Amino acid sequence: MPISLSTLPEALRPRIGPDAPAPMRMMVARALLPMGPEDLFAALAYLVTNEQGPLKDAAQNSLKEIPKGVIATALKGTQSVDLLDFTVRQWHDDDGLVEAVLLNPLTSDDTFEWLARRAKGRALELISNNQARIIRHGAIVEAVFYNPEASMALVNRVFETGVRNGLSLEHIPGYKEIYESIFGKKPEARTTAQAQPAQQTLDPELEPELQTELLVDETFTRDELVVGVDDDDFVKLLSAVAQEEDPRAPVSDGKGETSNLGALVLKMSVPQKIRLALMGNQTARGLLIKDPKNTVAMAVLRNQRITEKEVAGFAKNKAMSDQVIQAICRNREWTRSPLVQKSLLHHPKTPPMFINRSIRSLSVKELKDLSKSREVPGYVSRLAKGVLAQREAGKKG
Repeated sequence: MPISLSTLPEALRPRIGPDAPAPMRMMVARALLPMGPEDLFAALAYLVTNEQGPLKDAAQNSLKEIPKGVIATALKGTQSVDLLDFTVRQWHDDDGLVEAVLLNPLTSDDTFEWLARRAKGRALELISNNQARIIRHGAIVEAVFYNPEASMALVNRVFETGVRNGLSLEHIPGYKEIYESIFGKKPEARTTAQAQPAQQTLDPELEPELQTELLVDETFTRDELVVGVDDDDFVKLLSAVAQEEDPRAPVSDGKGETSNLGALVLKMSVPQKIRLALMGNQTARGLLIKDPKNTVAMAVLRNQRITEKEVAGFAKNKAMSDQVIQAICRNREWTRSPLVQKSLLHHPKTPPMFINRSIRSLSVKELKDLSKSREVPGYVSRLAKGVLAQREAGKKG
């Protein structure tokens, strides 16, 4: 995010602004022009975020030489919201600088939200304890939820703050289950739009047929909602599988032992499984898509890193739940894939409306193969024969 020149001290602007002499700007970038350390930090940050090429590179190199203590002092006196945001994006792993930004009342809510997705330790605690920020900027709740460093206790805390203060959080996956685990009762029923995967491009032609089935409401016992893997161990696991890695690598259970991921999943609460499904790697997704709780399996489909190949594999699995197959059918981006489409045409749970529409877009060769295949439901091969006959009749006519 470029730092605005107008937010910097007025005395600095003639030296670093676009109208300043090029040699002077380069001298500033190389830290050769006499000025206080706080002004130098602001000037270099401006050049790094607004320039390209040698000028930016020189400023970036000079910025690395400024002691962190000097930067922390500069942050206390700055009036620049942009400079505060720049600092955390540049050094979000530096606990001292991050804390200085979080404690500055001028820090923007957007900066808090950005940090909430990445912070850990004390910084994450500072964010979750800032109720005024959470109430004013509800997106912080979702950011904490998607932070693999956030424990379930911390997620529950920010959720409770949001719910008690009337924030609309129903769009967050697992909202109902987390609500019930905190308050001991179910929230009001979600609407159709709230229940659907946010990142999916839904196919409107299939809405009437699938709308009812996708709103099945599951019931969980109290233990399923609150009894799970130890919170500290869960954070370690979530952080580990939040990165795509070798699926053959063992997963640490946080106690110095290696444990099969599947065994750990069996011990998790439903809210823990949902967060793992949303953020986990391919190994985690492959396990949780088969979870007996549809709420968990459907969360896998909302994982931002899910691939076309994975979806095709899910659609090929004859044991996959009706809801998962229907959800895949409703995603226009996925069903454009020949690989996914082929898997769905072979699946006995694929809705007839989808079969009827998809089969008419196939080539003659594909229709012939489908009509002869013993791997597809009988009505699909018969429909393929019928479409072939229609095309042949059309040619003769």
